[in-house]
Amino acid sequence: MLKQAFISLKKNDAHFDYDGKKFEAVLNLDSNFFIEYLEQKVVDMDYLSFRFKHFKLECIWSLSKYKEIVDKALDIIITRAPHLF
Repeated sequence: MLKQAFISLKKNDAHFDYDGKKFEAVLNLDSNFFIEYLEQKVVDMDYLSFRFKHFKLECIWSLSKYKEIVDKALDIIITRAPHLF
């Protein structure tokens, strides 16, 4: 439920969680949340309009599974939006 609330609030306001603290809290509860979020965003939004500029991702590096998360994120982006590269 917390994950859905975050996604909904972020969808309605790009500046929601401007400091990244709420994202970090959700990520600490479920380290795969970013992957779930990314999969949904790449499907729901125009590929070119999806940006990370309103997203603080630094907290990913502090997770024990950061390499796995980053690898999966890159796979999603490259597979679903190859024209960006």
